[in-house]
Amino acid sequence: MELKTTFFQKAFLILLGIFLSLFLIETGLRLGGFTLLAVQERRNRVSIKKVGSYRILCLGESTTHGQYPPFLEADLNRSGTGIQFTVIDKGRAGINTDAILTRVESYLDKYHPDMVVAMMGINDPGAVHLPADTPSASKPALFIKSFKTYKLARLLLHMAFKTNRWSLPPEDMQAQLTTLPAIPAAGPDTEDTEPVKKLKKELKLNPGNDEAYLELGWVYREQEKFHQAEMYIKKALKINPGHVRGYVDLGWLYLKQRKYQQAEIHIQKALRINPLNEGVYLQFGELYRDQGKFQQAEMYIKKALRINPGNDAAYGELGATYLEQRKFHQAEMYVKKSLKINPDNDRICVQLGMIYWEQGKFQQAYQEFKKALQINPGNAGAYYVIDRICLEREQSCQAKEPYYRKATRRYIHGYNLFTANNYHALKTILDKRKIRLVCVQYPMRDITPLKNIFKGKAEDIVFVDNERVFREAVKKEGYGAYFRDMFGGNFGHCTDTGNKLLGENIAGVILREVFHKKFLLYTPAAKYPEKTTPRPS
Repeated sequence: MELKTTFFQKAFLILLGIFLSLFLIETGLRLGGFTLLAVQERRNRVSIKKVGSYRILCLGESTTHGQYPPFLEADLNRSGTGIQFTVIDKGRAGINTDAILTRVESYLDKYHPDMVVAMMGINDPGAVHLPADTPSASKPALFIKSFKTYKLARLLLHMAFKTNRWSLPPEDMQAQLTTLPAIPAAGPDTEDTEPVKKLKKELKLNPGNDEAYLELGWVYREQEKFHQAEMYIKKALKINPGHVRGYVDLGWLYLKQRKYQQAEIHIQKALRINPLNEGVYLQFGELYRDQGKFQQAEMYIKKALRINPGNDAAYGELGATYLEQRKFHQAEMYVKKSLKINPDNDRICVQLGMIYWEQGKFQQAYQEFKKALQINPGNAGAYYVIDRICLEREQSCQAKEPYYRKATRRYIHGYNLFTANNYHALKTILDKRKIRLVCVQYPMRDITPLKNIFKGKAEDIVFVDNERVFREAVKKEGYGAYFRDMFGGNFGHCTDTGNKLLGENIAGVILREVFHKKFLLYTPAAKYPEKTTPRPS
């Protein structure tokens, strides 16, 4: 007798399968995070075995974890103070200041630091680099949001709705391609995340799925596993040699590593396949702008506009290129053209506001940031800059206006209340133990808002300003030399060069303010003599 499955049994089995899948994904994400922390902890155990050293504990998120602390330690120990410095890295990717506070007492008990260096706040509520998430006091909602699977789903959905400019043209143009280099043999991948495992499983079922190979390449690129990323993108191109996106992704990969010659070769291949793809021309624009070759950047962006005169993103890119050269008239003209095509782009409104702000036109800048907030009330960057404008030029703001009131309600001189309160709590904990606090501002950002958190209570705090030194360095060598991405708006995760500069600057301030010793901060040109070619300014 044949058994029949009822509708409710089928529904139960489907729900059970979904639950088990989510459980496995959550477990994989947590195990991956645990593995990374275990590696970091092993390094810290080695550090604390150094008897008689001056211990510095570094707190923060992904801009600290495995980033500047080793450079900070090296620079302090070559300063000639006669003191042995040990720097302990307790940065943790994805963490916010609330989570840092819950752990800080245990860190202090374990490591007994003489000083704490904190660079934190970018992951707090209102951060500009993540898709907006409506806050909720509901306990079930907060419970769901605590899962790593939920956070991963938010990011994947955010990326899925991005415009794809790399569609393949209908005509077959494979004959124009040059021969691809040999694909290296695949080595075993460790610490695979659940999405990676899912894609690999899909490839076992369908080895000819070039899109899955491209997605794997993208995931590994974001993890900065460049060898794996390159390997999988090339596999996709071996299956489909006419895939424009494959060459574009490979170009992005080399651009991220500042391998400009290789990046140019592969973007050129994408252009051969589809000479009418405006997105490829825009990528050429970014490639040349990153190298400070502004004339070439302008030329390619304008070619994209000749193909599609209605491309608002191209006008925005052209405006950004002129702004970097401080050609304010041209920058304003093209950004306004972008807004004429797409007036609801809050990011471009902020860009226009920045053009006015750089010229000292605070009233006009203020109006543009207000427009950005009308379009997107969650644009934290606009709140931040409005607050700075109101602080610097109070006459340009009307205190009764709702946007200024909202900005001052959410931010204490550039920091939201969540971050400000946690900075105060950290200071209270350290004061009880007589541990010195060093507050580090993120690269490119103004130190004043950070200082204003402790207004009147900052006598013994050491503040590290990274705005001027990074602005000067970026002006000489471009953003790509110092940042791998721009997730924080005007800064991102640092390259090795950026982390060296960050570590040196923090070391210099600590030595001067705490140990009263001068420290020579090497300029990028002096420290990296191989980059001697003058760049246009």
